[in-house]
Amino acid sequence: MKSPAALNEALQCSERMLSAARAGQWDELAELQGEREALLSMAAGGHNDGVDVDAECITRMLIINEEILHLGTVHRDELMRACADSRQASRVAGAYAAGTRT
Repeated sequence: MKSPAALNEALQCSERMLSAARAGQWDELAELQGEREALLSMAAGGHNDGVDVDAECITRMLIINEEILHLGTVHRDELMRACADSRQASRVAGAYAAGTRT
């Protein structure tokens, strides 16, 4: 059965997902994503074909998704830099240790 209220709840869940992404709470974001998928399924009446939905809610969710994706990309890039910095620091420490032994 279709649930129009579920679409609004899915939008609210999307907003909580964005807040989690902004706070760097990626585990919480993943949990909320599962919740949102269930709400969207309810809004579609259990199927996703030919369903009339509130275009404004869907548009807002798409905008939120874009920002979440951007924040995820920024976080991924920061992690990659931190890993590279860590590898560099390890090489420097190794070189220093090798130099002090000789």
